[in-house]
Amino acid sequence: LREDFYYKNIKKTLLYNNNTNNLKILNNIIDEIHEISLEEYIPNIIHYIFGLVEQKEEFMFIYYISIFSNILINKPKIIYFHYQYEPYGYWWNKIKKYLRLNKINVTNFTVNDKRLIHYAHISDYLRLYYLHKYGGIYYDIDTICIKNHNELLKNDLVLGIQEKYNDDYDLICNAIIYSKKNNFFIKLW
Repeated sequence: LREDFYYKNIKKTLLYNNNTNNLKILNNIIDEIHEISLEEYIPNIIHYIFGLVEQKEEFMFIYYISIFSNILINKPKIIYFHYQYEPYGYWWNKIKKYLRLNKINVTNFTVNDKRLIHYAHISDYLRLYYLHKYGGIYYDIDTICIKNHNELLKNDLVLGIQEKYNDDYDLICNAIIYSKKNNFFIKLW
């Protein structure tokens, strides 16, 4: 299956790009995805979603620290940065070399024939989509890690509690989510 996928994508890459550099990049990505899919635990890959609306100010220092804290403390295999509008500025230029950039188009974004308009709702959906598809950890861009998360990777799913609703029951927090690939609860959510 992996070889079939690999050769089909080689043909596509050569047909549409005619560029051997793209072929090398594709091969590396396929190898990484294959390696991650064999893992028993939640894969140590991180997802950030940012820039779903056009950026009007420079990438902030707090965002740089958020990503850099993960690099130093958690040492992820890959940090995916999913965005529509690429950030800019001093702190972005310092951190982007550590990221696997994934440009997406969320203009006219629909889920089950329903158009999502607000960027926060699109981000809510995308974080679950990428976790279900690849597994890993989603962090809000302003989350700073101060402790290693390796022990949490031994679970199928890790969620936080945000607050009580009318003092009756707890709400699930989606600012930090750990999940194995194809997790059933993430799919339902």
